Amino acid sequence: MKIFFAIKTILTFIACNPKQIILFLSLLISSVTFGQWVSLTSGTNNNLYDIDFPTSNIGFVAGANGMILKTTDAGQIWVAMNTGTNTDFYGIVFLDADTGFVVGDAGLFKTINGGTSWTTVAIPTSQNLRDITFVNNQVGFCTGGNGTIIKTIDGGDTWAVKTTTATRTISSIQFPSANIGYAVQTGYNWEFLKTNDGGDNWTKTSIGPISNLSSLEAVHFTDTSKGFVGGWYLSAFVTTQDGGNTWSNVSTSISPQVYDIYFPSPAEGYMVGWYGEIYHSIDSGTTWTAQQSGYTNSLRSIYSTDSSIIYIVGEQGLILKSSSITNISPKKYQEKQVKLFPNPCHDLLIVELTTPIDATVCLSIYNALGEELLVHPVSKTNKIEVDLSLFAKGIYTYSLNTKEKLIKTGMIVKH
Repeated sequence: MKIFFAIKTILTFIACNPKQIILFLSLLISSVTFGQWVSLTSGTNNNLYDIDFPTSNIGFVAGANGMILKTTDAGQIWVAMNTGTNTDFYGIVFLDADTGFVVGDAGLFKTINGGTSWTTVAIPTSQNLRDITFVNNQVGFCTGGNGTIIKTIDGGDTWAVKTTTATRTISSIQFPSANIGYAVQTGYNWEFLKTNDGGDNWTKTSIGPISNLSSLEAVHFTDTSKGFVGGWYLSAFVTTQDGGNTWSNVSTSISPQVYDIYFPSPAEGYMVGWYGEIYHSIDSGTTWTAQQSGYTNSLRSIYSTDSSIIYIVGEQGLILKSSSITNISPKKYQEKQVKLFPNPCHDLLIVELTTPIDATVCLSIYNALGEELLVHPVSKTNKIEVDLSLFAKGIYTYSLNTKEKLIKTGMIVKH
């Protein structure tokens, strides 16, 4: 990462020599990329099931055989933590950079020193646990086998069983508000659980009239009424607009095998599943577009540190990272005032401002990690040509900078 900051400083002074800049940068770009996704080195072949970032740089991943990984540099380096168990972990959550919990086949574990050491937490169930979430720093929930839901109101020190009529493993739980929460079960059923009183009481309801031989794995609501449920075996991906009273298929044009659904913002969402499936929506989940991860590993969990950086973890130690190229509104120039062509670009990129300007505007190009690779001034001629022949194939973003910064949509380089 430090080398890219050094590059950025150098480029500021030699921005009028783009060919030299690109030649220099091409020798430095060595990440394994496919499209906008970059594969990070996890250091393990264990299946990875969940991911959480308490800060933009500090993150944790939970997986098979007692695996917990930690990064302190936004995913560039991952270090294995000693958990003292070789049983599988399925869910992980951190309240801050030091205090976190992980759940799995051996129960519930807690750390208060950023993952350096973990202790077993006493819980009132012998069931294996599958998911964990906190509504705030005091109130949290774990779910598991045989319809288990347990709740804490003291930051995870003590836990109490909450009665449900569920009989299968509760695989996913989420609270879009302090009082309203949703959960789903595995085991080829079409039912969901809902609470209106902060998780003390739960009602199980059919997802009718839809019925399918599917194992539900994911639930995500963008507000208390609008949400999504997904599963696998037979494809399951449904949505509700009224808090679960009615449901409909998300799309008839896709048949995903779903493991996780996540919305960094109400407008932008991601869904992942079997065989490297990634689907992306920029219209609040109305339509979804397939993205190529470049891998056939099943993808298990998604997390975003903000609206622009997305992480996905999956089987065989796979960790993917991407910079979002949508969901950023123009502040100064409108789309019609800027022309960037051709797009996709093979070698020569032309950037033209259709509205005259009185000062130099700076063009910047970023890779999928959000690192600035190229700085080039757009002079009063309002037009520049940039040689991208040495850029790797993939999706990049670009910005035009004056006193305000405008991030445009993606730019594709395709040789």
